[in-house]
Amino acid sequence: MKFPCLFLVVLFACNAPTTPKTVITPETPGTTDSIKLGNFTFLDFDQNGDEYLFVVCKAGDTLGMIYNTDEAITYQMGDRIGLVWKDSTYSPAGDPSSSVKAQYVQQHTLVKKGALSSFLKSHPITFTFAFPDALTEYAHDIIFKRACYYMANTTSQPLRSIVDKHTDSVAILVEEMKEGYLLRFKHLTDSLPQLYLNFEQPYQLYEYDGVSIRPAS
Repeated sequence: MKFPCLFLVVLFACNAPTTPKTVITPETPGTTDSIKLGNFTFLDFDQNGDEYLFVVCKAGDTLGMIYNTDEAITYQMGDRIGLVWKDSTYSPAGDPSSSVKAQYVQQHTLVKKGALSSFLKSHPITFTFAFPDALTEYAHDIIFKRACYYMANTTSQPLRSIVDKHTDSVAILVEEMKEGYLLRFKHLTDSLPQLYLNFEQPYQLYEYDGVSIRPAS
């Protein structure tokens, strides 16, 4: 097992009720491009598919909007952002005959910073992780980001008091559990809440009390 020391000052990562819904819907004949705008909660900027996606949530729905760009997206998970987007047609790679409707982001702006942004700026905390050997660097990154978000937003004690005191180091043991991973937080001799992650629901966090899994507080 490796025990890398990771610093919070370089993170972006938030909690949402669902995984992203498919943003592409059947095209209605005769529709034309239209410009829309609205505010959303930022979850992620996903660059792992054929198209880059702003992953955002609003009113309980998680959405992905296409934004193919080389610019650095620095929003943190939980920030409120404003988007201007266009409804247009999209043809999947290799199948130009399957034109469907999709959302394309035209502009974006920060409306209000979330708890994670404030946390990363004001808390000089480091994590020491113990990861299973089989986990990839990509999985390490997801786990690290979710741990940061949880630290910034949790109401659980005693973790909340440790965070508020700007404690300088927290150890996290990552273990495989069912269809996901369990994060065991430890600080000195204190046993802290156990956080459960399922990569099939990458933006939802759960707590495990030794008996049951429930949405994180």
